[in-house]
Amino acid sequence: MFVRAANLAICGLWALTPHVAWAGDPVAADALFTEALALLDAGNWDGACPKFRASFDLDRSVSTMINLARCSEHSGKVATALGQLGEASRLNLDTPEGARKGQLDAYIKKLSDEMSPRVPRVRLVVRGAPKEALTITRDGSALPSSSLGESLPHDPGEHTLVVSAVGFRTVERSYSVRGAEASEVIVELVAEAPAAPSLKPERPVGSEQKPKPPRLESASESGPSGQTVAAVVLLGLGGASLAAGGVFAGLTGAKAGEIPDGCGQDPYVCTNDADTLTANDASDSGSTFLTVSVITGAAGAALVATGAILFATAGAPPSAAFVLPIVGPSVAGAEVHFVW
Repeated sequence: MFVRAANLAICGLWALTPHVAWAGDPVAADALFTEALALLDAGNWDGACPKFRASFDLDRSVSTMINLARCSEHSGKVATALGQLGEASRLNLDTPEGARKGQLDAYIKKLSDEMSPRVPRVRLVVRGAPKEALTITRDGSALPSSSLGESLPHDPGEHTLVVSAVGFRTVERSYSVRGAEASEVIVELVAEAPAAPSLKPERPVGSEQKPKPPRLESASESGPSGQTVAAVVLLGLGGASLAAGGVFAGLTGAKAGEIPDGCGQDPYVCTNDADTLTANDASDSGSTFLTVSVITGAAGAALVATGAILFATAGAPPSAAFVLPIVGPSVAGAEVHFVW
């Protein structure tokens, strides 16, 4: 069978292959390599390939790398396998000149020629930003920007390309690779929108900040205005004057009631001197009270009218108002109270 023949060939090459200087364990690597070949002869790839990897980690042998390439090919990762054959070719550069080196080169070339037509290739193209400003990763591994535009080997399956650049929006693109046909992935970078300028003007350095004008408080915040207070005072005085005028008008009527009947008209002449004196005294007092009533009433009306005008043109009105009458032995009137 081809696999067994290939295994025998590589086994023979193992014995002929020099081992590159490496801080490992060549004896353990040899044992692992032999076990891996036995598993591979039995068709047990899953058991053989990890042992080849462990052997290579202990001793970087050309033949072990060739077998790792065959493991990758078996799992369908032909691009990875082709890259491992390239690594094996570079390791073989340290092999001394002779038949052994030539046999290894020939076998590596044979496998590469067989795999190469089956390797999918994808051309990656990035537009919108300078190539030297780009940061590119494919499946988490960095790619140089110089690889853009080239047909790069890919393993079949799903891949993720991430492209970023300063001043541009980062683009993440997933793409699928099927078969060995060449394909192309194009990424368009878009510049980030510039930050909106601040609308708040900056104060020049060294400039003095102007003092703020005093805040004008409304009537509801600072209480009644002076005009409102004056209006209230005038209304109070006017109300008191009107009340006083009413009291004196009442006193005038009372004096008129003190004049005895049958005394005629003013000046009064009654049937006796005492009634005549009483009638004239009451008449004089009533005239005085009437004069005071008219004057205080007129003054009260004027004060109330003025206060009403001031109040109507002033600020916020009071929230409540009430009148308290004042009555005493020698005084009569009223108090007007307002609440803000």
